[in-house]
Amino acid sequence: MEYAERRFISAAINDYPGSVNDLRGCLNDSRQGKDTLLSYWPDFDVRRLLDSEATVEAFKANVSAAIAALKPGATVCILSDSCFSQTNTRLFHERVEETHLARNRFYATPGVQIQRTDRPFFMRSDINWIAMSACGELQTAADAYINDGYHGAFSWYAWRLLKPNMTYRHWMGLIKQYLPSADFDQIPSIEGPDHLLDRLVCVGNTLIIHNSTHGTQLTGISEERIDEAICLHDGNLRDNEYFSLLSKIVA
Repeated sequence: MEYAERRFISAAINDYPGSVNDLRGCLNDSRQGKDTLLSYWPDFDVRRLLDSEATVEAFKANVSAAIAALKPGATVCILSDSCFSQTNTRLFHERVEETHLARNRFYATPGVQIQRTDRPFFMRSDINWIAMSACGELQTAADAYINDGYHGAFSWYAWRLLKPNMTYRHWMGLIKQYLPSADFDQIPSIEGPDHLLDRLVCVGNTLIIHNSTHGTQLTGISEERIDEAICLHDGNLRDNEYFSLLSKIVA
């Protein structure tokens, strides 16, 4: 993959194999992200993996190639809008209109009971990226009817509130003015080193990786371990696999 000053990779799945697992707002989330980023930064290189295109191998290949094309010290921001994905608050001057009719972005893995211990996704002191998550590890993320269309509640607010000349920390602070709410109990979070959190969004070499999908929990290598995973079209990307991809980012 060639170098791009700004790149957006988005995996979004409404149409899962077997209609019982279908979602309704994920493709809208990806489109909203693309439109928002291009409206402010027209040079964004956009790579969208939609429905059957969003396989485990395609996602891993795109992320790996995009990371390899970065300059050292680039900003990588992960926006994960799925269940079990995992802090700041600032003021925002206008309310965002909303209505809702929601379901959860959770895929129940047979034989795996949802864990009730709070173990944040990517909670490491040495990560070289920013992780913005739709909800806590104990929580599900809403696929909701908002403003005459279906969206992920987290993606809706994230893209709606993004503006130039704010830091990543400030961006999450604005989102947290709206989530959790009376309609959506999910609590979004942000993790990453201070020097990245306090950078201006999309300034300099930037890679934004977004998923709007189901999330699940899986039995790990040992029965005592539970892995969080992103549910892609043909299988799951476990948290340790994702971490391994991101660990190739050069600070």
